[in-house]
Amino acid sequence: MPCEKFLSKCQKIPQIYHRTVHPAETVCCIDDAKSYQNCKIMSAPPRLRFSSGDETVLDFGEHLVGFFSFQIDVDEYYPDAPVRLKIKFAETPYELSREFSDYHGALCAGWLQEEIVLCDDPVRYTLPRRYAFRYVKITVLDTAKTVKLCGFSTDAVTSADVSRLLPIACENEKLQTIDRVAAKTLAECMQAVYEDGPKRDRRLWLGDFRVQALTDYHTFKNDDLIKRCLYLFAYFWKEDDFLPPCIFEKTVLYDVPYHLV
Repeated sequence: MPCEKFLSKCQKIPQIYHRTVHPAETVCCIDDAKSYQNCKIMSAPPRLRFSSGDETVLDFGEHLVGFFSFQIDVDEYYPDAPVRLKIKFAETPYELSREFSDYHGALCAGWLQEEIVLCDDPVRYTLPRRYAFRYVKITVLDTAKTVKLCGFSTDAVTSADVSRLLPIACENEKLQTIDRVAAKTLAECMQAVYEDGPKRDRRLWLGDFRVQALTDYHTFKNDDLIKRCLYLFAYFWKEDDFLPPCIFEKTVLYDVPYHLV
């Protein structure tokens, strides 16, 4: 049975830092045999008015983990039917270019980052699920009237205080780049727990936690997050003195039965 004495210690969620990010530009993806994975990103003119079948691709200029939002405005006439959108999130040009509907891979298709959204009113919409991406492709599947899509932004979230991060003491530019990318990767995995990855398998794994905590001691120094993850594993300590290999955080927050861990 779970160790109840640790329950109160792991209920408190570490502070989450928010950063609003707007798209850097509008782009398109083309086939290019000379580019990585045969896909190339090129700038494209921005689009404001949309009819059925129109689409646009937003490039946020960096990899983000957060919540995407946008505004629907009335164009010439008030829409008398819901606007049906397909919103696709991609980390790379190759992922952006692939069609998800014919996917038959080993991983569950539930991990594919794509939403069908019905917008009833010309207001601001924020998607409830957190995504990991750089590119966002929006396709207007159907609309009764021409609509305006604008105000795109992402609420990027992490429990890492990036102001505490110091640059690596090294003059090698390649090593500086590696260190910067590694620190950003760790920060994006630092949510309410150390996640295995913010896009797929979003849970706390024992082996990953050790490596992430050791790195965090020298980067963001988020001791509260480290302690919370330790208390979570302590809470799920088993009678045979073994720890679970991974923990779904919501099993604690929402009192999901223990056997689901």
